[in-house]
Amino acid sequence: MRFWGPEQSQALSASCLERIQITLSAIEELFAGRSQYLARNALNPAVFLPDHLWAQEHCQQNHARMASGDSSTIRNLRFFTGNFTGFSLLDMAPAAPRSGEAALVELPDNYAELVRKNAGNLKPVVGSFMSLTQGLPVSHVVKAPRLMGECGWNAGGIIINYDTWSLQQRINALLCSGALAHLEKAIQDNGRCRILEIGAGYGGLAYTLIMLLGKVEYIIVDLPESLSFSTAYLTGTLPNFPRRVYLPGGTLPSAKEGVLFVCNHLLEELRPHIGQVDLIINALSLSEMAPAQVDFYAKFIHDILGNKGVFFEQNYHEPGFHTNTGDILRSYLPYHRLLDETKAPHRGRGEVNLWANRYHGTIFDVGDILGLQDLLEILSPDPTQ
Repeated sequence: MRFWGPEQSQALSASCLERIQITLSAIEELFAGRSQYLARNALNPAVFLPDHLWAQEHCQQNHARMASGDSSTIRNLRFFTGNFTGFSLLDMAPAAPRSGEAALVELPDNYAELVRKNAGNLKPVVGSFMSLTQGLPVSHVVKAPRLMGECGWNAGGIIINYDTWSLQQRINALLCSGALAHLEKAIQDNGRCRILEIGAGYGGLAYTLIMLLGKVEYIIVDLPESLSFSTAYLTGTLPNFPRRVYLPGGTLPSAKEGVLFVCNHLLEELRPHIGQVDLIINALSLSEMAPAQVDFYAKFIHDILGNKGVFFEQNYHEPGFHTNTGDILRSYLPYHRLLDETKAPHRGRGEVNLWANRYHGTIFDVGDILGLQDLLEILSPDPTQ
């Protein structure tokens, strides 16, 4: 096994870089008009503006960096995603504040040298990644593209670092919970599955699921300050996959496959056109929002899950620091499963929960089903529903 440094990352073409910069300009325009849009449509700023942990200074720093369209930042995007993932690609370790800042401000000139110097920090992660993928189909192993600065230990073409290790835990959770089978059934029945992710970070999970499933309509809803990262990453890593930024007064794309990027303050006008989705995902951001924002999303999730969809969320709850998402979600979504450890381990940061409006036998018939023990004896799930 050898180490792949950032200097071995494949270069983005000039045309790809230009497409990313055009997309970032569209996101910046939506950001600049956000306050006026909220006022014009009588929308509550407390719901749609960054709040609680997402109101911190690093959000503005990151937005300014991406809005500039700086080519060096885009080419090394993965070094600026630690505030989403909790891991520093530069240090090859859990992210830590630098000089009082919550995010990396500038990439040092000798960053490739520093990365190689820190490569040994990944030794425990490499062993854990191997354990996580033992016995899994090759299609279910996270394969991060060697683009935009991605680096780590190379195991037969598979890059192992803290972020891919974390993504693999999430894929294992989706697999072991039955959520992936749920999506595969949707593809079999409808020719595609529909996924909506609230807060996609830099887009690593979206990329992985699109590559794994293929026939997927993927909707990403996020603050424009954060959406610029996932639009840049997925435009750079999936140049041939249809993608579009939602603009005010727009509609859903007619194509059955592709990515739609939606600024969160435009969600209310898009809501009537979304219809039901098969899976909603939130990982490590819902509990970092204010209670009013979690309540908004909980009702939204209830509405678009309908009878067939499932909500997968993984969040922390540290009293006095995080919002208790479980208490809010429980008031809208009656069916809940806390995903316990399985033979294919998935327990990472935060707890994995699955929620739904109705009982799904393939999701809720194993493991700990909180609050439904008495119902299980009389429920007879219909696998065709």
